[in-house]
Amino acid sequence: MLGCHLEAQRMERQKLMDRRLKAKSSPEKYVAVIINGMDQSKTNLPHFYRIPKDSRIREADFLKVYVVGAKVEGHLHRAYAMMMFDNFSNDTNSMLTVLHRVLSDLPKPLLKVLFLTLDNTSRENKNKFVLTYLVYLVHMKVFEKMKLNFLLVGHPHENIDQMFSCFSRAIARRDAYDLPALETVIRQSSTKYAGVHVERVFEVYDCKAYVKDHLAPLHDISFNQHFRIKRNVAGAVAVWSRQFCTSSWHPQDTYGLDIFKTFPDGSVHAAPCHVVRSMDERIKASEEKTSIDKILSLAGIHENVKAFSKYTNDEVVAWW
Repeated sequence: MLGCHLEAQRMERQKLMDRRLKAKSSPEKYVAVIINGMDQSKTNLPHFYRIPKDSRIREADFLKVYVVGAKVEGHLHRAYAMMMFDNFSNDTNSMLTVLHRVLSDLPKPLLKVLFLTLDNTSRENKNKFVLTYLVYLVHMKVFEKMKLNFLLVGHPHENIDQMFSCFSRAIARRDAYDLPALETVIRQSSTKYAGVHVERVFEVYDCKAYVKDHLAPLHDISFNQHFRIKRNVAGAVAVWSRQFCTSSWHPQDTYGLDIFKTFPDGSVHAAPCHVVRSMDERIKASEEKTSIDKILSLAGIHENVKAFSKYTNDEVVAWW
């Protein structure tokens, strides 16, 4: 059983390398994009490579910063680090916002084929909303065809994991007390891509709400790892899927699966935001009390900043 899994991993990895090679050798036709999230605990702020033992800093009050990485290979050769916060859900909407920003950077006119690789998680990536976004891009003639694949569970390190390793090694050696300092560490951590493009994301598109009432039933998404999106023989945009790169495409016809009942129109709105979770419980508790309690809860944040202020400068304190 283990041998079969390792062989499947080898074949999938080879397929991914073949697609990257296509993007590099024919950049006028193909572009390859891979997106994944970094281990969040390494990028909480303020970051100390070694917290002083005598400090009164409360790690529970640290600001959670999520880093979603993306790498593009082909005509545009670039690495991205999108900085997100805890005031919106880390789900499909956030991933599609990152993808949309990356695709917006591609040279115009856009290329014919997009190879997209995502992590194998249904909460963020492997779901009908990701597929509908890609179908919509082909419908709008942004691309002629898309190939989407998901990394197998327990996948070996891909090139985006290597980029995250560069981030981790760099931040393990340096303090980063505020967001500009963290961005600088990440931006300078990799020289392969002439620096990492770092961008802050303060709100995300509510792609799920935009399409949810327009979708046909869709099954067996979790079972398959590969999806192909293109126009069928009738000229409509359709989806085919298969379990592995060596499996047959389904449905086994030239029509594919139509996942839209109707196409949405109008504008995509921003997803709802909420209080940053590191402060959420304290503010919820104070909402039932007096405004003085709210002031005291914010005073707790102030005390945490005061605790590490002796290790930094006035500019950092002012940022907080």
